[in-house]
Amino acid sequence: MLIIFDLDDTLIDTSGALIPLKLKMSLQAMADAGLKVPSFEKAFLELLKIDASSPNGKETLTRFVEKMQADAHLLDAGLREYLHLPEDFSVSALDEAESVLTTLAQEHTLVIVSTGLEEAQHAKMEKAGLPKELFQKIIICPDYNKKLYYLRLLQELRYDATETMVCGDKFDTDLLPAKELKMITVQMLWGRALKSSSDGKADYTIKKLRELLPILEGLKA
Repeated sequence: MLIIFDLDDTLIDTSGALIPLKLKMSLQAMADAGLKVPSFEKAFLELLKIDASSPNGKETLTRFVEKMQADAHLLDAGLREYLHLPEDFSVSALDEAESVLTTLAQEHTLVIVSTGLEEAQHAKMEKAGLPKELFQKIIICPDYNKKLYYLRLLQELRYDATETMVCGDKFDTDLLPAKELKMITVQMLWGRALKSSSDGKADYTIKKLRELLPILEGLKA
């Protein structure tokens, strides 16, 4: 089977380790660009509050700037900073990620399709200790439209959609395109996905990567 993984909050703990830091950096960049806030700490708490119900960082910053009634160029400054990693950052793989991926790679073809900047996403994998050799392909796409990349993988690796599983945390961007292609979908309940309802959407939901193993065994039966 072809198994396509998202990276952030599916294989690594981006929400816990990086998102608060990146939001603070973005707020500082917007302040440096001229955003007027009565209190930096209160503004940061407001950012975190907005982020708790946002699907991604871009939406968080957009809603924050709109609430502050600030100029659009300030949003651009925040978004530019959000996309970059600090020089010294730490991020961890999710529980048992390496051992589960190693087990899966023995019988299945593993691929990553992740949204972000190429250099940053690879740096996260290295920092989290995820062996790149376990994946036949690692695709970093510049936007959240993953359907085209899924289609290309089916053609290139010669898999049928019914032989393909997609595992990600965001339903709309990771899993909805897969469902439209008749792929098997697994939602990782981590990060923002913990705060959203997933009932009746993904074919399976998991909280630990190890839960993929019995799912795959059941599919073989």
